Amino acid sequence: MYPSIKAEMTLKEIMETHPKLEDKLRTYGFDICCAKMETLAAACERKIFQFQRSFRNSTQ
Repeated sequence: MYPSIKAEMTLKEIMETHPKLEDKLRTYGFDICCAKMETLAAACERKIFQFQRSFRNSTQ
């Protein structure tokens, strides 16, 4: 049984613990190359910020 994924885990830790998730992280647009030391929580916050900025720019 795999350990649970926690928000404070780095993307690298998640990929090492759950190797099959690497493709899923990439599919959802997470930077698994340069930002793999970023925590899951920080990566999600950055993705939300990018989405909000893109959405705001598309409605102006």
